[in-house]
Amino acid sequence: MRRKLLFFLGFAALITATLLLFQRDFDSRLFFESFSNVRPAWLLASIVATFITYAIRALRWQVLLISLKLIRLGSLVMATVLGFGAMYALGRAGELVRPVWIARKEDISTIGSFAAIVLERVFDLLMLLLLLAVSLAFVQLPIGAEDSMSLLSQAAWLILLVAGSALGASILFEKYVTVVANNFAGRRIRRYLETFRAGFAATSNLRNLSFVAGYSLLLWLVIAIQFWLMLVGLNFDLPISSTTLVLVGSALGSILQVPGIGGGFQAALIFSLTTFFLVPVETAIAASLIAWVITYTPTLLVAAMYMMWKGISAHTLVAQEPA
Repeated sequence: MRRKLLFFLGFAALITATLLLFQRDFDSRLFFESFSNVRPAWLLASIVATFITYAIRALRWQVLLISLKLIRLGSLVMATVLGFGAMYALGRAGELVRPVWIARKEDISTIGSFAAIVLERVFDLLMLLLLLAVSLAFVQLPIGAEDSMSLLSQAAWLILLVAGSALGASILFEKYVTVVANNFAGRRIRRYLETFRAGFAATSNLRNLSFVAGYSLLLWLVIAIQFWLMLVGLNFDLPISSTTLVLVGSALGSILQVPGIGGGFQAALIFSLTTFFLVPVETAIAASLIAWVITYTPTLLVAAMYMMWKGISAHTLVAQEPA
C-alpha cells in the first residue's frame, strides 16, 4: 500500500509540474514536435547497447564473486536484468534484489554477495568521475554555466572522497578483518565478518582487481556510447564528449528517484541539456520523457517475461528459497 501511495504521489507531482510548465510560456508546439523528430533506429541501437552493459556488469560481478563461487555468466546476466528491473520499479530499494536473488539461487552468502555489490558501486563512482574529467577537457561550456559547473565539480570531489575512502577501507578491511575478528569478536560476528570479507576478496588479488577495473572501464565506455546513441536518436547532434557530460549529470540525478517514475534522472537530464547546451526547456522535457521510456521499459519487459517464463513471483525474488 505504501509503494502504491508513493507511486501515485510521485505521478501526481510529475503531472502537476507539467501542467504548471504549460501555464508559464511553455511552447507546446515545440514540445510535441520533439516527439516527431526522434530517430527510431538510433533509439533501438541504444536499447541493444543497454543490454550489452548488463552482460559486462555480469562479467565484472563474476570476478567479484569468484571467492564465493564461480557462477555461470547466464545466471548473472539474468540476475542483473532482474535487479535493474526491480530498481526501476521499486526505486533504490530494488538494489537489494540482485545480491539477494543470486545468493539464494546459487547458495552463497547473502552478506558476501552484498559486499561485492558495494565494491561494484565504488568502481562505478570512480569511473563516472573519470568520464566527467575527460568530458570537461573537451567540452566548451556556454557563458553563465560556471556556477552550475562549479556545483557539479564540488559534488564530484565529494564523491571522489567517498569512493576513494570506501575503496581504501575495503582493501584494509579485507586485509585485517581476520586479525581483528579473532581477537575482538565472538564466533557469530566473526562468521559474518568473514563472509563479508569474501565479497571484498577481489581487492586482495592484483589480477582480479585489474579485471574488475578493466571491466568497469569497458562498462562505462559502453554506457557512454549507449547514451550518445540515445541522444542522437532524440535528435541531438552532440559529440560524445558533450553527451558524456549529460550522462554524468543524469547518473548523479538518478541516485534520487521515485519508484516506477524515476524523477531524479529526468530532472538531471533536463538540467544538463538546458544549462550546459542551451537546449529549449520544452525539447529537454520531451527528451527526458522519451529517455525514461526507452531506458526503463525494455528492461522491465525482459525481466517480466523471464519471471513469467520461470514462474517467479515478485515475492520469490527475495524469498528464502528461489524458484
